[in-house]
Amino acid sequence: MRFFCVMTKRFLSYLIMFMSISNVSSAERFDFFCSSNMNRTGNSLNEIFESVGFQKVVKTPLPLRISEEYYSYPTDMHDVNRMRSFGVISTSLERLNGGHEGVDISGKFGAPVYAIKQGEIVYTLTTCKSYSDKWCGNGWGNHIVIKHPNNFYSRYAHLEKVLVKIGEEVTEGQNIGKLGSSGLSDGPHLHFEIGIKKHEFKDCITPQNFDYVLDPKKLF
Repeated sequence: MRFFCVMTKRFLSYLIMFMSISNVSSAERFDFFCSSNMNRTGNSLNEIFESVGFQKVVKTPLPLRISEEYYSYPTDMHDVNRMRSFGVISTSLERLNGGHEGVDISGKFGAPVYAIKQGEIVYTLTTCKSYSDKWCGNGWGNHIVIKHPNNFYSRYAHLEKVLVKIGEEVTEGQNIGKLGSSGLSDGPHLHFEIGIKKHEFKDCITPQNFDYVLDPKKLF
């Protein structure tokens, strides 16, 4: 009898919780259920590597389906020579995975971050609150992943704020976030990646790798 009462109370509490959010959007319900315990696969480089490995750094030319298109810049800084280069090895972390997995673009806290091309938001992480929490988001911090029509992805990392929701269709040049320094970051900048992934991104799980990453500078 006592067990039945406990289970009944638990069921009623879940029912009340569900009803309390039944009048909000599916995107808001997603944020409610995808809690902060989904924001990492480890609390150190070794733990993350053992769990998901690293992204493969590929320095070959971009596939034609990607290189033949026009792309907007992801921030208001349009000088590719001022972007920290793709594939460089300047830290012990980068020596392990073959080089820097994207480009770093410096900027001010809160500066706008733009979608480089139209596409669908397939992953967001918004629960990295403390700038001292370096492994939140597996080092990417708050970030966004967009799937583009020509079958590649772009990632926008270390954000202060995410302005889009999973499933949302965005246009080229749309403001999707605010530049920040969350995750493994020593100051405000955007870490920007492009990559290929065979399997679809899953929404309400920990951050996911691309199968391999390509040089973003070659888009511009």
